[in-house]
Amino acid sequence: MVRSGAKSPEMLMKRSTMEFERSRRKNALRRDATIGSAEREIARVFRIPGRCVRLVNKSGRKARSDKLVGALLRDWGW
Repeated sequence: MVRSGAKSPEMLMKRSTMEFERSRRKNALRRDATIGSAEREIARVFRIPGRCVRLVNKSGRKARSDKLVGALLRDWGW
């Protein structure tokens, strides 16, 4: 019999998982970061395979991995 105030292990695990998800950084990338590191960071934060993330130039072509995020934003008019 479980008291009404007691929390089950499943509830505690769910809560800690939600707190973990909330604490992940999902804001802005640094402008001096490279495109390659930005793509890896996006894949890590959203837990998707790295090959699924692609940052593109305004022309639609994939941006070089050594290009800076600031240069990409400038190309897009930001």
